[in-house]
Amino acid sequence: MGYNVGDRVAVLRGRTMIDEKQAYVFDDIENRLILSTYNLSKERLKEYIHAINHYKIRFLHVYPSSLAVFTDYIKASHGRVRFAHLRGVFAGSERLLPGQKESCEKVLGVRCYHWYGLSEKVIMGGWCENTEKFHFFPQYGYLELVSDVGRRVERPNEIGELVGTGFYNPAMILIRYRTADLGSGLCWEKCRCGREFPTLDQIHGRMQDYVIASDGSKVPITALIFGLHLPIFNCYGKIQLEQSKQGVIMVRLENPQGISHFPEIEASKAAMERALNGRLSVFFEEVNNIFPLKNGKHQFVIQHLLTAESERRMGHIRSATPPV
Repeated sequence: MGYNVGDRVAVLRGRTMIDEKQAYVFDDIENRLILSTYNLSKERLKEYIHAINHYKIRFLHVYPSSLAVFTDYIKASHGRVRFAHLRGVFAGSERLLPGQKESCEKVLGVRCYHWYGLSEKVIMGGWCENTEKFHFFPQYGYLELVSDVGRRVERPNEIGELVGTGFYNPAMILIRYRTADLGSGLCWEKCRCGREFPTLDQIHGRMQDYVIASDGSKVPITALIFGLHLPIFNCYGKIQLEQSKQGVIMVRLENPQGISHFPEIEASKAAMERALNGRLSVFFEEVNNIFPLKNGKHQFVIQHLLTAESERRMGHIRSATPPV
């Protein structure tokens, strides 16, 4: 990505300020500019742009949802902005949507990279210079992909849970740590970038990122939402799904300006219901705000039906998974 130790980074990832009215603060110890996710607004955009230029920031470290808000405000106010020192954007901890990546690169004029990591420090990976495959650093931790019944996933298109054994934390080594995140396309072949790291084609999100159809089948959000290239993604900056009843979902669309896009909503509703052959009823609700969690992340799916099932399944896999 071109990052060198000591390069100045601006962080837009849900950090709170000591003074809640502050837009930013510079951390001299970490050499990082901390930007407030919660105070970001169209009116205060100039403060954020000024700070990034003033501190000669080379990289942005962001949640994708925070990045989307930032670039949307820039588009609305300026169209695009060129930062003199900025070289790239690191987006992680949430799914990076294609529209968010494209908007970032168009508005900021630098490449947006996606990475995956855990606070527990067991595995870490990210895109390389040439591909959008997640390269997992073997020096950091050992990656496995495990099926529902504890079997190691080997088929390229099969989805499994990411399981990691960390090498980074000598004080508390976690062995075969279950992440509850799903991925597919595990490969051990050399990438054209030259690295011989294990790679994943996709990381699909949390185990709870499914909807339940009327016949009880689980449908991954990847297929239902992202695979259909829904028109609503061109009109709304933030989207959230909630399911409390089998075969029925609510899709919330953040619309603070009150400009409704009825044709796009109807087309998206028809596409989603058609994809499941009538096994799903989809309702849309436009709201002023979709608020982030306390940690600043955006929760894409609120799934009430899978919580108890996931608890039981995790216990089953824990007992079924053989030791290394």
